[in-house]
Amino acid sequence: NTLPQGRIIYPFGDQPVTSSSQGTITLQADVSDNIGIKTVEWWIDGQMIGKITETPYSYPINITSGEHTVSMQVFDTAGNSFQTEELSFLVN
Repeated sequence: NTLPQGRIIYPFGDQPVTSSSQGTITLQADVSDNIGIKTVEWWIDGQMIGKITETPYSYPINITSGEHTVSMQVFDTAGNSFQTEELSFLVN
């Protein structure tokens, strides 16, 4: 059993994010596992906002301007999990 792996590829922690005219952004991840991915959970500001069970592991959200944190937790089909560190980002 090996842990699944994952990283947040959008938003970037070092660049401001501009939301769409509707106030949305799309969170994006790169995840992998040697057996298979069961679920990817997205967390914003310490609260789970949604789950994805199929690729691509992206998730559109409505978000307000200001500073936020994002993280994700990846679960594989063998019952292992991996959680990213929280990433701070700024929405213009």
